[in-house]
Parts: sequence; structure tokens; C-alpha cells
Amino acid sequence: MLGLSASATRGDVMRMLHATNIFAPNTIAVPLNEKGNPTFRLDTLAPANGFAHENAHDAMADVEATIYMAKLIRDRSPTIWQNMIRHSSKQNAIQFMEENVVFASADTFFGRSFSWILTHCGSNPEYSAEIAAFDLSFSPEDYLDLSVDELVGVLSGKTKPIRIIRANSQPILMPVDLISEMINSADQPADEIQRRADQIQKNKDFQSRMGQALNERFGDEDKSPYVEKNIYDAFPPKSDEVIMSKFHIAGWPERLDLAKQLS
Repeated sequence: MLGLSASATRGDVMRMLHATNIFAPNTIAVPLNEKGNPTFRLDTLAPANGFAHENAHDAMADVEATIYMAKLIRDRSPTIWQNMIRHSSKQNAIQFMEENVVFASADTFFGRSFSWILTHCGSNPEYSAEIAAFDLSFSPEDYLDLSVDELVGVLSGKTKPIRIIRANSQPILMPVDLISEMINSADQPADEIQRRADQIQKNKDFQSRMGQALNERFGDEDKSPYVEKNIYDAFPPKSDEVIMSKFHIAGWPERLDLAKQLS
């Protein structure tokens, strides 16, 4: 067993590997691809860390390689392991961001890793898993008085003073005690980072507008005419739920008529 909690927690080992590489460098060996960039492909990563992966892409061999890498993280960097397991829960991730005035987040894209020092600055009122976090390398004074529409523009701009974190995607989040080196090497001194975070936290009106901006940033987009592409937009109305219940117990002759009644 890997030491997961008794509540049948599930986690993405790839996200854990990214987090370990960023916040506990040299804990695992990360090979380079032909372009000289780090690669997290299992068939190269596992052998680089001592796993005999002769049957790469065989289903059972890939499962065994994944378990092997998970155990390496658990044994070599238990703090990273525990944080990432904790944040596989949406509610735990939200609670962490609400309780930690300053924290770090990170991600990896095509082998390149990025990290930010952040503070929670708003939640989407219609979608609780979507959190706005202010990048403390920016000055809050430039954004605190912006309207909802102006904040929508900031969210869609190329410069990203506000990061959008999805709490239901096992975000990489780390507390201050694990990022002291990151804070010490930041462009701003630690006391200025804390001052900026406190300034954001005290401004509840800004946080409210920020949450509204999250909710409205796609408001002008036309919905797709194809129902399959709308499944994440909203839950079906109650009237459709009643029809769907009838559909599943109806005979085939009745199902076409019921389907035509769906909104």
C-alpha cells in the first residue's frame, strides 16, 4: 500500500512528479528528450530512476512503473506526497488557499516548469472549484480599483497577474515553509510579498468583483448547437431530469417522443 488515507483518496501521479521536480529538485531523475527538454514520459522516466521497464506500454508494466514512481515520491519526499494527496480533494485545495495568506502554485507545460507566489483573491460564485489567485510579483495597487469588466479583460490578457486555479484538478499548491528559497530569490523582499498579500486579503470588495469577473469572462460566447459540447456549461433543468427519468423506464416506442421534449 502507498499510505493513502482510509477515505479512498485518488491522485494523479504525473501531477505529483511535476510537483516533486519543482519543489524538491534532484529527488527524482528527470531525463531530457532529443530537444534537450525535460520529459516525463513514463517509458523514459521510470528507467532513469531504476525501474526495469522492458515492456513499456504494456498495460501491467505501465501500472507497475507508475506504482514504482509513486513510491519514490512517497519515500524520498513525503512532504510533497502528503500535500499533493491532500489537494486531490477539491474541498481540501479550496481550504488550503483560503487559510494560507501566501502560498505557491506551479505547473508544467511541455516539460517546462513554472511557479508563482500567490494569494487567494476570489472565487467564482457559480463554480466553487474555480479560484482566482493574485501573483504577488505584481503590485496590487494597479488592480484593486478595477471594475468587473476591467478584471475580465485582465483575465483574458497576455500578462497574467491573476492565475486561475481549478481546485478539482489536484492543483500543485505548497505552503510557505516549503517555499522559503523561492521567496528569498523573488524580485520582492519577503516583507513586501506579505504586505501585498495582506492588502489583497483585507479588500473584500475586490475579492467579490474578482469572483464575478471569473463568472462573466465567457459570458458573451455563443453556446454550441451540439449538446455534447454544452455538458460543462450547466446542469440540466429539473424538467429535463423528470423526462430523463421517464426515458430510462419507458419502452422504445415512447423514447423518441420523450427525447423530443428535452430542452
